[in-house]
Amino acid sequence: MAGAAAFYSGSFNFSTEGGFGGFIATQQTVIDAVTWGLVSGSAPVVLNPKLTIAAGVNMSVTFATLVGTGSIVAYK
Repeated sequence: MAGAAAFYSGSFNFSTEGGFGGFIATQQTVIDAVTWGLVSGSAPVVLNPKLTIAAGVNMSVTFATLVGTGSIVAYK
């Protein structure tokens, strides 16, 4: 992982301009909504069904906003 990383745990709802390049789930995590890409200005897409990610899984996707419950390390 090159660049900055940030840890989010519990119920999280965060947004960052410039986006993240992905995240690693450090425990089972459920994603409720996401804004894909680099710009945080648009409304997140609500996922139905929600995305459940097992602990240890690396999701290499570009996103600007993430809403969910669990524990992740998001990286640039």
